[in-house]
Amino acid sequence: MRRTLLFFSALVTIFAQVPHHDHRAHMHSDEYARVLEDPSRDAWQKPHEVITALAFKPEEVIADIGAGTGYFT
Repeated sequence: MRRTLLFFSALVTIFAQVPHHDHRAHMHSDEYARVLEDPSRDAWQKPHEVITALAFKPEEVIADIGAGTGYFT
């Protein structure tokens, strides 16, 4: 439960720092996938730092709901 809340808190923090843009409303899915896979996302989302901070253990099972292309995880 604690890890779930920590992960949720991390996502809230990430999305609170960046203005929301609904790219999907005007893009084809292939084009939107390229946006999601843009390497510049590392600079503002810091996926490695977030996942490291969660300190998952090898025996844990984690579900990333709404993972899009899976870039973050």
